[in-house]
Amino acid sequence: MRLLFSLLVLLNLAWLGYALLSPPVPDPGTSPLSAARPGVPLLRLAQTADPPTTTPGAGRVCHRLGPFQREAEATRRLEAFRAAGMTGALRRVRVQVPASYWVVLPTGEAGTAPLIRRLQAAGLTDYFVILDGARQGDLSLGLFSGKRRAARHLDRIRSLGLDPVLVVRFQERPQYWLDLAAPGDADLGVLPLPVEGMRLERRPCPGT
Repeated sequence: MRLLFSLLVLLNLAWLGYALLSPPVPDPGTSPLSAARPGVPLLRLAQTADPPTTTPGAGRVCHRLGPFQREAEATRRLEAFRAAGMTGALRRVRVQVPASYWVVLPTGEAGTAPLIRRLQAAGLTDYFVILDGARQGDLSLGLFSGKRRAARHLDRIRSLGLDPVLVVRFQERPQYWLDLAAPGDADLGVLPLPVEGMRLERRPCPGT
């Protein structure tokens, strides 16, 4: 009897030692287990970083081309650029542009009579007295559509010892620009400008 009791005590001590020294069994709800090695929890992967985002304007170069005076011409050019692999859009703006050039002779306190006599003596008869507006009382010596012709007439009047002025008259007109985008390795600087006086300007791409 005493031997049986001692044996039970030894078995209890052995079980207690096993329980204390054995690794804890992982919680199935929180630690996935390896199928190859039951009881060994799998390593958890560290949370991966978000993939790098692509900036909308990255890898592109953008330019502005214009101004075009006619919408049809701007549209035709845009279609040609798109066929070459570029993207773009047509943008319309309204601007003040010179419409005519007015040669005016200020009269001053002396009035128009002495000036008219000097003009007539030089054989100039194409003039009239301005009756209203900011130039009321002055002499109009001609209205020109081109600046070059107006400048020649201005020089002729000055050669008589008079002091005319050139008044530029403006009007609002539409202009058209192309906003172009091309791959980053493209060189839009080699593009021939369609019309003299146009500009090809490097611009920041949208989203950059």
